[in-house]
Amino acid sequence: MKEILLELRESMSGIVGSFVLNEEGEIIAEDVPELLGDPAIKVSKSLHHVTNVIKATRSVDKLTVDSENAKFISIPTGDNVLVVVAEKTINPPLFQLMSNMASVKLKKAKTPAPAQKKDQAFGEELVSFYDQLFSEAAKRLANIIGPKSATHFDEGSVAVRNSHATLFSELSFGPDGKPDIAVLRKNAENIKSKEDLTSGLEGLLESMLESVQRVAGPKQRERALEEIEKIRGRQVS
Repeated sequence: MKEILLELRESMSGIVGSFVLNEEGEIIAEDVPELLGDPAIKVSKSLHHVTNVIKATRSVDKLTVDSENAKFISIPTGDNVLVVVAEKTINPPLFQLMSNMASVKLKKAKTPAPAQKKDQAFGEELVSFYDQLFSEAAKRLANIIGPKSATHFDEGSVAVRNSHATLFSELSFGPDGKPDIAVLRKNAENIKSKEDLTSGLEGLLESMLESVQRVAGPKQRERALEEIEKIRGRQVS
């Protein structure tokens, strides 16, 4: 199915991307830019619901939802629904022709199973847990040199941030020395493996402890480790 969607986008200008919904409103095939990923998922549920409501009383050939900069065009294709994201200036007659051709091909195509949804519960839980550990490391330096601690933590974590680029994309440290947890939570959604996420977070914590030792001395690192181990112990118990 994705090949059909790719062919549709390349068939004319003005098509930004497209995706196919099954009877449950789940995306089973897609060709959308990365920036449209989340909006496509959100709008898919609404389009599926509205289409079903309208179909209950009359046939639906096409449903168009306009936004400020683009439009979502929903076209039933057998048991599925083709949704095209298009520019507002798209050529209607040509689009009608090309979308009809794609719809016919999609009806004949084998319907794939919906992609398994990633269980991201572990991401939220892990980041929240490490937030406590980061706090213990951060305050050992922030209490001594204040907001300048952010610079030391930033410089000391370059290697681990480069080795886990997805997790630490656009990460910064605040004046309290702590890494931006909101950014970590968002980035953690893109990490498929709990082991990979743990490895990255543990690496960041270790880099912070090394910065504490380098700037404030080994005793401050030891005190941070003592508190960190207490937190780890409470989690196990």
